[in-house]
Amino acid sequence: LKARRLLGQQDYDSSEAQDFKSLVFAIQSEALVESVAIQGSVLGSVDLVPEEFHEPLGRLLYESIRNVSKHSGTLVAEITLEFGEELLCAEVKDRGIGFDLELVPGDRFGISSMMARASQMGGQLWIETDRGMGTSVRLRLPLK
Repeated sequence: LKARRLLGQQDYDSSEAQDFKSLVFAIQSEALVESVAIQGSVLGSVDLVPEEFHEPLGRLLYESIRNVSKHSGTLVAEITLEFGEELLCAEVKDRGIGFDLELVPGDRFGISSMMARASQMGGQLWIETDRGMGTSVRLRLPLK
């Protein structure tokens, strides 16, 4: 913890990180979330995102970061958020071990819940991964 303070990084607990605006601030601050060092960029204003999207977006982004921590073999996530007048684009990317998406058991809740959240908001979610190549989770969400 002392080293994190010296580096100017703050560790966010899971309850705070799931709050969308707090999570956006953590990304802007390149903080630690779930012990993952965030390398991020945020374009546009979070105020363009309707309030009803805050909770599902926070949960979806947090789950993506948690997956980096639990499964990638790396502790760095590159996150890009772009807030436009009509469209939100987000990407959570790691340079970890990757995985074979087709080998993920159907009873795994993480990926299916992320896909369901994106769909319920009217957005699209893509997961690109391959063994040894890292993973990228991308979201496109119409805001109007």
